Amino acid sequence: MVDFEFASYMAKHGKVYRDIEEYEKRKALFSEMDQFIRTQNSNSRKGAKLGHNKFSDMTKSERAAKAGLKASPKRDSFVAQERILSANGDTTTYTMGLSDDKLDFNNAQ
Repeated sequence: MVDFEFASYMAKHGKVYRDIEEYEKRKALFSEMDQFIRTQNSNSRKGAKLGHNKFSDMTKSERAAKAGLKASPKRDSFVAQERILSANGDTTTYTMGLSDDKLDFNNAQ
């Protein structure tokens, strides 16, 4: 079943992989995401349902990079920063860190 769904996904999103190793890696990632989607949808009540998109064959790191987050030197986490100029001219940097299971906001200054 995954083979057919993955082939359909590839066609829909214009996915082409450089070799069989890349194909197998992406298919495995797609399969993991498919299982996650099915589990979430079976546990949810009426309302929104998850589905596949062009990111379904990517790693967490690749998805985060596509979302504009920068890789952090720590673990597999990502950091987005925003600098805010206060009325007195001081610049404060706020850092939002995203890791596997939490979201941290820190005032980095």
